[in-house]
Amino acid sequence: MLSERTKKELRAAARSAKLRRDFTQLRAFGVRKPGEPIDLDQFVRFLTDTSRLFPSTGVPRPFLPYSRVLL
Repeated sequence: MLSERTKKELRAAARSAKLRRDFTQLRAFGVRKPGEPIDLDQFVRFLTDTSRLFPSTGVPRPFLPYSRVLL
């Protein structure tokens, strides 16, 4: 069962035209067949659209010094 707060958040998200537009754009990427390659422009557009859905920044991590790096 959903709490009242969760229900309010879902209703607010459902009313958001921007969120609907973002999901429409993301859904457009799902029309390709599995395993079919995508070009770089499509991939960058997908990452940009996805980042709008999850705007939080990552967790800061300490720098790890590497004493031996092989290329």
